[in-house]
Amino acid sequence: MSAPKDKPFTLSNDKGAAWYKQSKDLEVLPAARRLLEEYSGIPSDDVQSHIISIRDKAWEVAPYASVGSMTWINPYILLHPAHERILARLKAGASILDCGCCFSTDLRQLAFEGAPTDRMNAFDVETAFFDIGYDFFRDKQKFKARFVHVNFVDEKDQSLDKFKGNIDIIWAAKFVHLFDHEHQIQAVIKLIRVLKPQAGSMFVGSQNGFPGSMDAPIGDPKPGFQSTIKLHDEDSIRALWKEVEARTGTRWDVEAKLIDMRTIGMHKDNGTEYTRRTGYNITYIAILQEHIS
Repeated sequence: MSAPKDKPFTLSNDKGAAWYKQSKDLEVLPAARRLLEEYSGIPSDDVQSHIISIRDKAWEVAPYASVGSMTWINPYILLHPAHERILARLKAGASILDCGCCFSTDLRQLAFEGAPTDRMNAFDVETAFFDIGYDFFRDKQKFKARFVHVNFVDEKDQSLDKFKGNIDIIWAAKFVHLFDHEHQIQAVIKLIRVLKPQAGSMFVGSQNGFPGSMDAPIGDPKPGFQSTIKLHDEDSIRALWKEVEARTGTRWDVEAKLIDMRTIGMHKDNGTEYTRRTGYNITYIAILQEHIS
């Protein structure tokens, strides 16, 4: 993947940014609250303060927009049409790789629903997130997933090779959208190499989208890196996978759905351009039909 050998974005600790959610504005949705109370054993009265303390700890390590906006609270896998299929396959012994996992909220949700964790895997460039995730969910003794440091944009980083051809399901939530269109294609091609080269292997994505698709500007890109990220709709994400097919000689069955997060109580506009364009989520599932060559 042709990109600078470093993190793609300049990190800023500006708590006045449009994407930074102030503590007073935190709303804990029922699914997130249930996960923290019933899976993690956090008393109901402590949930709000617990989330804020974890946000503050992560912010000191890596002040990403995703950390400041606290999108990691909610298990996005519950919104995905493939949720039940993923859960059933994991219960039957399938393996999964969570890409750019942050605190692996979605894997914890699957564990809460009864999926075994010893065949769960996850990677991130920020290794501190792994321990912060244990602190967030209070599950270090029972959560057996394998966490791996991967600098995805560094061509010299071969850490993903340990998974090559061994994974049944890729879970890529809030990850592929970090790149512009060409780098998204390259990212998907790089990731599908970890899948088992057999029909039925699954690449499941959930990321920011936009009706009609758009190239959204990055507020503070690093010199030499991309200046936009691609936000997809159903048609453009299918077109991306057609390009993946053409470049890899593989064939995929792709389903996609664009969700307006305002309609399900998971997004509020505050009058800024940022909240206007971040109110949509594109979910998709690509199922391998022909073997990877």
